[in-house]
Amino acid sequence: MKQDIIKRLAFIKYLYEMGEKHSYQSEPINSLSILSFHDAVEFFFQLCCMKLKISQKDIKFMEYFDFIDKKLEGLNKSALSQKGSIRNLNDTRGLMKHRGVRPSKSDIENFRVTTSIFFNENCKIVFEIDFSKISLIDLIEYKQTKEYLEKALKCFQEDKIQDCLKGLAISFEYLMLDFELDIRNKQKSLSRPLLLDDLFIGSMLMWYHPHMPDSPTKTLAIELEKVINNVKKILKFIVLGIDYKKCVKFKIITPSTALMDDGSYKFFLNQNSLTKDEFDFCFNFIIESTLKLQEFSAEIH
Repeated sequence: MKQDIIKRLAFIKYLYEMGEKHSYQSEPINSLSILSFHDAVEFFFQLCCMKLKISQKDIKFMEYFDFIDKKLEGLNKSALSQKGSIRNLNDTRGLMKHRGVRPSKSDIENFRVTTSIFFNENCKIVFEIDFSKISLIDLIEYKQTKEYLEKALKCFQEDKIQDCLKGLAISFEYLMLDFELDIRNKQKSLSRPLLLDDLFIGSMLMWYHPHMPDSPTKTLAIELEKVINNVKKILKFIVLGIDYKKCVKFKIITPSTALMDDGSYKFFLNQNSLTKDEFDFCFNFIIESTLKLQEFSAEIH
């Protein structure tokens, strides 16, 4: 299957999982799941039309079923399932968006289940792929970030917890390094440098204190440099749209890292255990951060 199709399916799964995450939250935040579920279904319809070569001009949401089913019939394939459930989802989304009528908690729970069934059944029909096997990792464009996140996932599945923790940590390190390299390469073609450039370099104090004689002033310069660089790290995350509170939690779970002179990493493990919820949090944090940085990079011309 074409990589473009896989990436689009991965994005659809990302939207669905965002909705799933919202659906478990308290009211009224759980209502946001309806919008994510609806967007995911609509993107799925559009991808079906692209795959089946169906013109999408002037097709209304529920009409996708008719156009797609007609094409599937010509290919001797089953019609799309869950039409009634998706109609209810569309009606609920309309009431919420245009009239301010929020769905009940039980309605949201029902849509979470039926939307999942919709994707699991119809992805096999149209794309001949198991929706549960689509990986969000396919959304990552940075090679080393993707490679180490795949390793972390494999290690977690094999219960190699320490290796998994190391893989998560280094995947995020490479994300920031790959993004910085990407931005630096793009800056070469810009008429003026990005203001971000100051956030990618250390404090100017680092150039001076190694040549200073031992003294209280040198000690102060070293400590001041640490403070300035930590502030820069925090500002960099905020400017780039990375959730800093999530980043702090990620750093607590995963080991600290130190880049050695030979290019390898040294790890300082904070813990030797990792729950499924903790792994999912770290995995999704890297995915979300990657999408933010890739979007930022794509907007630079």
